[in-house]
Amino acid sequence: MGLDKIEAMRSNSNFKSYLCPHCQKIMMKGNVRRLKMTCPHCLKMIDADEDELLDVIRAAEKEGSTQ
Repeated sequence: MGLDKIEAMRSNSNFKSYLCPHCQKIMMKGNVRRLKMTCPHCLKMIDADEDELLDVIRAAEKEGSTQ
């Protein structure tokens, strides 16, 4: 493989989308147990475990279905 070509990453269906609990935008996709990072959108610090982050997604889905 030449240096000018980049091999595409294979998709991993086990990845989850993680939403920021503050601005509700997608922060990242992956599979984590604990997340300590600054949201790239609202720049607020997030220190949460996987269950807390997935609760945000469930709440957003529930809110979207009631509208």
